[in-house]
Amino acid sequence: MKIYASVFATLMLSLSFSASSAELVLTSDGISKKGARGSQSEVIAVDIVSDGNVRGFDFIIPVSEGAKVDTSRCLADLPKGFQGVCKFNGTEVAGIAIATDKTSLPKGIHSVGHVTFGPGALPKGGKIKFHAADVDGNTISSSVAGEIHK
Repeated sequence: MKIYASVFATLMLSLSFSASSAELVLTSDGISKKGARGSQSEVIAVDIVSDGNVRGFDFIIPVSEGAKVDTSRCLADLPKGFQGVCKFNGTEVAGIAIATDKTSLPKGIHSVGHVTFGPGALPKGGKIKFHAADVDGNTISSSVAGEIHK
């Protein structure tokens, strides 16, 4: 009988902790801009899916060397109470954002901005990195999805 009680207590304890998770979703928003020579740039939407426990996140998107990338709107749609920065260093787009107080993104899908990639700039097999943290700064389960993550 004690064994069953111990197993039951262990099971109930394990069920009381829920694993937090977040997902970075990168998709084409269907807008292409024509360049000077008729070349097209692709605008990629940057969205975060939150389970309600995401206080901060960072991502790195590899980009073809020598490509043109505009990150001026990368984190333009961050929710109120969040601050961040997004830069292109010539070979990758790196973004980081965090709530300025101990709050988190509510459960759901949140548009945080978009990045414009010049012709041939989108990654061709490079690994996109994404990390998320909860209100206590603990790393939470995170993944990447979307059209450019194939």
